[in-house]
Amino acid sequence: MDITKTRGYDKEQAIPERNTDAEVSWPSTRTELEKQQIEIDKGIDILLNGTKQKKNSGLSTVNCLAYAVAHIYNDMCGTVWFMYLLYFITYTADYGPKVASAALLSGQITDGIAANLIGFLIDKTKTRIGKTTPLFLFGTFLTMPMFFLTFGPCYACDIICSLTSQGSCSSNMYQTILYANYIIVPALLNIGCAAIQVSTMSIIVSITYDQAQRDSLISYRNACTFGSNLFTLSIALLLFEFAPDGIWQFRILVCSITLLGVLAAIFYLYGVPEVALSNKALTQDIKFSTWSIESAGNSVSHWWEWLLAQQFYCYGLAYTLAKMTINVTMMLTPFYLVHVMMFEQSEETPTPLAIASVPLASYFSSMAFTLIISKRLNKYFDQRNRLIGLLISSCLVAISSLPFLWITVRLHWVIYVLVAIQGLGMALGLNITSSLISDMLGRNSKTNAFVYGTYGLFDRFASGAVLTICSTVIEEEKWLRILIGVIPICTMLTACTLVSIANRK
Repeated sequence: MDITKTRGYDKEQAIPERNTDAEVSWPSTRTELEKQQIEIDKGIDILLNGTKQKKNSGLSTVNCLAYAVAHIYNDMCGTVWFMYLLYFITYTADYGPKVASAALLSGQITDGIAANLIGFLIDKTKTRIGKTTPLFLFGTFLTMPMFFLTFGPCYACDIICSLTSQGSCSSNMYQTILYANYIIVPALLNIGCAAIQVSTMSIIVSITYDQAQRDSLISYRNACTFGSNLFTLSIALLLFEFAPDGIWQFRILVCSITLLGVLAAIFYLYGVPEVALSNKALTQDIKFSTWSIESAGNSVSHWWEWLLAQQFYCYGLAYTLAKMTINVTMMLTPFYLVHVMMFEQSEETPTPLAIASVPLASYFSSMAFTLIISKRLNKYFDQRNRLIGLLISSCLVAISSLPFLWITVRLHWVIYVLVAIQGLGMALGLNITSSLISDMLGRNSKTNAFVYGTYGLFDRFASGAVLTICSTVIEEEKWLRILIGVIPICTMLTACTLVSIANRK
């Protein structure tokens, strides 16, 4: 029916002429006719205004772009953390692998606990600027100084030792202060990162209920994640090439990242007004995802009710395993290149260029996939076909990871091809597992931060445990081959199994 023509009807023409020959029942009074016309008017207004309201309730281009860059400071910090923390503390700062392992374990444990607590806090927060924005600001301001202190010399050691009566410390005292510094500072850094992560991930549930738009936002965010990794490694490559001092290489890298991260945070706060967009999303008339808790007839009003849902564990662990695939690959690649591919340090290049250029190939393919292909694939890997997309992701990761078991130094160029394919698989897996969480949450904006915070705990504890164990053999060729060639395959296949179990309902 042409609604615009119906709106233009003439009131007089709308009153039909009485046909005495036909046996038709007509309203007996004009008042009844006017009531009918009013009802028609209301129905047309609802249809027109409802259509307009749904159209206007979507996010603008600025909203989408601002959300996409919200997480990049955390992503860049994460890139340096997973790629270079063990390498920096072990070789550049020359404090040894034990201190590096302590820093890694402290950061991962604290991040996991903080993510869960921050999720609780966000769900209970009500301010004039929203639920998540205050925690985002807190995380940004805490991360900046702690990031600089983590990737630098032990300033606390120099300051404390200079304040002693002798003006210096004994070897045992210096070692104690060193351990304390690289336990406390990384812990504070990861509290800030957890606040940024949980606040930016959980806000998506409040600002739109359209699952297709959520998928797009997740793709944009992940594209910026890989883009920020690309930027970080590009700067690192230049610094490793031209900056002669290893400590200054990381100082400049940290300062560059912090500057870009602060600019991105300002744009996010301007482009994503949480309260206004959350109120606007309430007007959306969107059906629940077929995989959401609501569509299954369940309603989650309290955080503890999530603990009774099978989907909560299956999707959360699938996301955790997809993240672990990326984290393990990032952390072990530099050591694989140094101890297996024999890209050695020298006085001219204190940090081998390959530990920046090889990951660049992976993140470039990941970003290109997410920006160019992922959005087109969303319509194929929709709520019914998520598992198919995850299986394809697992196949890509398996094909590209197995050759790490046998590749030789003479074929070092093949690594660039392998990590590019691996990047495609990991990007697809991360997109799909992130969308699964959004599918499950549906319209639940009361306890969604608890869900993301708990998944942050899963991610950090699992990755921290695996990476801490791996750090004990990061200089042994045999174990490096096994770890980097087998772990990604196992994690992705397990993620597929968990999603398959969750879908049997």
